[in-house]
Formats: sequence, structure tokens, C-alpha cells
Amino acid sequence: MHDNSGIDAVFARATDFEIVSATHSAIEKSYGFDTILQRNPRVPFDRWVVHTISANTGLFEGEGYSYFWGSNIDHKGFAESLKVIGRPILASVIEEAIAAVPNSLLGNWDAVNEFFGGEDQRIAAAETMDAKLITENPGITDKASKYVRLHRYSYLDLLDAIDMHITEWRSMIEEYER
Repeated sequence: MHDNSGIDAVFARATDFEIVSATHSAIEKSYGFDTILQRNPRVPFDRWVVHTISANTGLFEGEGYSYFWGSNIDHKGFAESLKVIGRPILASVIEEAIAAVPNSLLGNWDAVNEFFGGEDQRIAAAETMDAKLITENPGITDKASKYVRLHRYSYLDLLDAIDMHITEWRSMIEEYER
């Protein structure tokens, strides 16, 4: 078991990205992706929030809403989690995106494409939603990091995994920079 000073030291030396990424990784390793996706009650709420935010943010840094609708993710949970970390406007944009597709089709690529009349039409509809996301300037990682740091003592049992992830990430970056 670790005391609070150990987690304080690890969190103090980590960047916002490292904290969110490492905590996400440790949470997923501890519970498993499917358990978190299903909102299993054994996953504490703050851990579910962090994982849900981190797991879904990458969609918007890459393909945007075009991939959001067809991906097997907790669509509504992402919006809910954004509210929890202090991004209510972005959460409303996500909720608007969710409402653009019938709930029964979310997570089913073929059904989403058929709903929009094909892949090109899905991409065109997504571009409209992406424009709203971009103008929001989400700043998700910094808000998520603040949330994780606020709840850091609840992650004492994950400290070794968090610290190891940060160390491995930094080693990978150092190797890349050589």
C-alpha cells in the first residue's frame, strides 16, 4: 500500500496528458474495457468518468463524428462524463450528435451508413458536427487531468501501474527523439 506522498510525487512530475493516459491505462488494465463499457457497478464512478473521457477523446483527434456514430462506445456516457469534468457545452454538442442517429443504430457501422444513405453522406453529416466541435475548442485533456488530480488519492491502488505507464511513455519519447 502507498501513502499519499507517493501519489503526490508521481502526479506532480507528470504532464496533463501523462496523467490522463496513465490513469486510463491503469483503470482499463484493472477492470477490462468491456466491464467499463458496460458501466459495471464494481467500477467506481470517478474511474468510469476518466476512462470514458480518455477512451473517446481520440475519435475527435482523428476521424471525428464520422467514426463516433459507428464505434462500439458508450456514446451517452461520453456526454455525461464531459459534463462531470466541466465541459457542458461540448457535452451538449455530443448529445446533439447522438440525437442525429437513432439509438438502436449507434455502434453499428452498416446501419449508420444505411441511415445516412452511404458512407459519403455519413461523412458529410459528420463534418457539420465536427465544425461545432472545433469551434468549441474542447480542451478535454486539461479538464480530465484536473479531475484525475482532484481524485488522485482514490487511485492509490493503481499507483504502480500509473507510474510504470508514465515511465514507459517517457522512455518511448526519449527513444523517438534520439
